[in-house]
Amino acid sequence: MKAEMLDKAIKGIRPELIEEAALQIQENNLSSAKDTQRQNGAVSGVDIYHRPLRNKIFAAAAAIVLVAGAGTGGALLLKGMKDKSEIAVTASGSDEVVISGAPFGDITGGKVRYLSTVYAPFLLDSEQESTDELAEAFNSAVWEKLDSNIESSYGGRDVVYVSSGDKRFRLVFYGDRTVDYETESGIVRYRVSENTAEIVRSKAEPDDKGYINSHMIPCKTEDLTIDGVWKNNEVLPDKLFEKPGVPEEFKDKEIREIDPQYGIIYDLQDIEKDAAEAEDIIVGEVSSISFERSMNIAYTSIGITVSEDIAGKLSAGEQVIVKFSGGYIPARDKLNVYDMTSSYQYFDDIPEKDIDNICYYEKVFSGEYPIVGMKYAFLVNGGDQTDKNGGKVYRSIGHEYGVLYKYDDIYVQRNDNGLNLYSMDELKKMLESPSVYMPILTQKDGKIVEYVTPDEKEK
Repeated sequence: MKAEMLDKAIKGIRPELIEEAALQIQENNLSSAKDTQRQNGAVSGVDIYHRPLRNKIFAAAAAIVLVAGAGTGGALLLKGMKDKSEIAVTASGSDEVVISGAPFGDITGGKVRYLSTVYAPFLLDSEQESTDELAEAFNSAVWEKLDSNIESSYGGRDVVYVSSGDKRFRLVFYGDRTVDYETESGIVRYRVSENTAEIVRSKAEPDDKGYINSHMIPCKTEDLTIDGVWKNNEVLPDKLFEKPGVPEEFKDKEIREIDPQYGIIYDLQDIEKDAAEAEDIIVGEVSSISFERSMNIAYTSIGITVSEDIAGKLSAGEQVIVKFSGGYIPARDKLNVYDMTSSYQYFDDIPEKDIDNICYYEKVFSGEYPIVGMKYAFLVNGGDQTDKNGGKVYRSIGHEYGVLYKYDDIYVQRNDNGLNLYSMDELKKMLESPSVYMPILTQKDGKIVEYVTPDEKEK
C-alpha cells in the first residue's frame, strides 16, 4: 500500500526540466570556476570534511520514497550558490563541477521535514537542534555536480523537505549517494560523501520509535510537494484512543478484564466494508464518556458535539450519543441472568459474599475508545431513538475501526496494520457503496473467531 502511494508522484517529473536546469547551473558554475582560476590560479583540490556520526546508521529501506511535483522556489538553483561566500569550485575537463558548501546555501535556523518508507505517508518533523546539525553537515560537505542523464540507484531513498527564509526545496537522497536538488525550476543532481549520506539516513530514520511517533505529521499523497508538506503543522497526538478510566462507582471494586461473551462482534478493520454497512458519518468533538448495561451486556456511550454529518440530518452544535459494545459492568449485573445458587461460575468461581466487590471490564478489540476533547468521524447507524436528554442515539459501525481521528481535512484510521489516511470525499464514496455480506465473528482469548450459535454446534 505504501509503496503504491509513494510511487505515484515519481512519474510526474519532466526530464527536460532536469536537463535545462542542469545545463544552466553547469554554465554558471564553469564560468565561476574560470574566473576563480584567472584570479587565484587553478584550484588543485578540495579538502573533504569528515564529520563523526552521532547516531546509529540505518540500512536504507528497500522500498520507494516518492518525489512529487515541485512547489515554489523560483530560480533558486543559481541564487543558492551565490549566497555562499566560502564556495570553492574546481573544473575538471569540461563538464564536472565540485562545490564545497551546500549549493542551496546555509539552512541553519530553517525547518526540515523528512519522508521515508519507515513512516510514509507521514512526515517526520525535525527539531531545531537536529536541523542545525544537518545544516552543519551540508555546509561542510563536498557536492559533486553530475550529468543529469546519470540514473540514480533506487535502493533506499530518503526525502528532505526544507523551508529556510524565502527558499523552499526538496533533496532526494539515493542509495548510491546521489542527491536530487529540486525547486520549481527543475532538478540538479549531485553526489555527496558516504559520511554525509549516512548523516541524512540517521536523521530520516532514527532508531528511537518513540521519537518518530511523537514527531509525525499526516500528509496526503497529493500534498507531498515542495509547498504541500508545509500545509499542516500539528504533530499527530501520541494517543488517538485510550482505555477509559474506572468510573467513580467502581473505584473501590476489584476490576477483572474479560472478552465479550456474545456473538455481535464482527471483524471490521476494512474501512470500506465499515462504510458500506453505515448509514451516516458524524463528525464532531467527544464531549463525554459513560457506561451503561442492559441485561448482562456492557455498553460505552460516547457523547459528541456535532460539527457536521454526511446525511444532513444533524445541525452543528447538536449533542448526540454513539454507543459502543464493551465497557465496565458489575459482576452481579453480568452474571445475574444465569441460574446460579451458591456461586457464580460463568466466568469465575465467585462466592456470594464477594460478588458485589467485583467489576468486569469487557474488552472489545483493543479496549480503547475515543478521547474526550478530540475530534473524530464516526461511522454509524440508527438515530431513531433518543436518550433522556432528547439527544439522538446511534450505534457505532466497525467499533474503533469505524472511528477516524480528524486532523485538519485528513481522517486517520487505526487498525492492526498501522494508520491509514483518508479524505472526506473518499469516505463519502465508501458510504455510497452497496452493503456486503460479512460473517458475524466473536472474540475469544484475545482472538477474533467466527461465531457459531449453539444450534450450529449441535449440527
